[in-house]
Amino acid sequence: MKVSVRLHHNSPRVCVDTGKGTYDVGVFSSILAESSHSLKHNTHNALSLKNIELDPDNFISSEGALESLQKVKILLSDFLENKDPGLLELAKVDKNAPFFPPIRKPPLMYGLAGNCPQTWRQAGTLIPNYPVGYTRPWKSLSSHKGRVLLDENVTSFRCAVELGVVIGREAFQVSKAEALDYVYGYVCVNDMISNHWKAFTEVSSPNGNPDFKELLITSYYGRGTDGFAPVGPYIISKGDVGDPYNLMMFTRQNGVQRDRSYTNAMVVGIENTIEYLSRSITLYPGSIIHMGTMGIDGITIPEDIKLGHDDFVEVEIEKIGILRTYFEDRRKSAK
Repeated sequence: MKVSVRLHHNSPRVCVDTGKGTYDVGVFSSILAESSHSLKHNTHNALSLKNIELDPDNFISSEGALESLQKVKILLSDFLENKDPGLLELAKVDKNAPFFPPIRKPPLMYGLAGNCPQTWRQAGTLIPNYPVGYTRPWKSLSSHKGRVLLDENVTSFRCAVELGVVIGREAFQVSKAEALDYVYGYVCVNDMISNHWKAFTEVSSPNGNPDFKELLITSYYGRGTDGFAPVGPYIISKGDVGDPYNLMMFTRQNGVQRDRSYTNAMVVGIENTIEYLSRSITLYPGSIIHMGTMGIDGITIPEDIKLGHDDFVEVEIEKIGILRTYFEDRRKSAK
């Protein structure tokens, strides 16, 4: 199932993509309330979905949301195949309608750092067997085809494709063996980092040459910059993705491929990460864990390269989607 949050009837709405179009879940449920008497199939599902409203900030947190979405998918197919699709016109979302992050306010946004062997080999340190990582504030999230502000403090910055894991059930002290049972689906994340924070580390380091872990710590500030965590466009349910360790990932700049990687390169897997984090942190539905860079640690946009209105970076994950980001470049250093 493909779930997104789109602008429809002048507000953010939870939507389902059927392959034949994108439909507003709430509006569709209202249509059902008026036409359920004419349904020959799935009448019980139709009656249970009357006037359903899912929270666009975190649709997974809505009571019974996942069960309702599954019923919506079945009933939409029924309408499209067996009835007049014209009944759904009010629920159909324009293909050019703007996207929002599919979870606008995740209870937790946790990113893994250095989660592939190459990163640690280059650093010359031991590879950790636990999820080294950081949290991000809500304001760092941005949407598919959104425009991220590069303010005057930003110098060079990095973009990297990462697999986002979306929690579907409340998880606390979950074992590795059952961890995937708590996953709802997967989403594309562009892990952007502003590098201007490195200067603080270089000044404070005794010899002016900070080590890898010092740089890693200051990178958390750059990652928390407003808009520097593009997410979307869709959350794909785990059943439709299959093996999360068998997905190709790509990063492109203006359509030119700059990085290619593979999710099987993770040092700490999804199950281990959920087990470690849930030992002391309750993972609520809608939390997003992005699993780190698997390739060359993303692509860097130099500080002296001015980005125009139509320049973009695109990240893609096989079976999950393509996430595009535009920029408003106000950097002092860009020419």
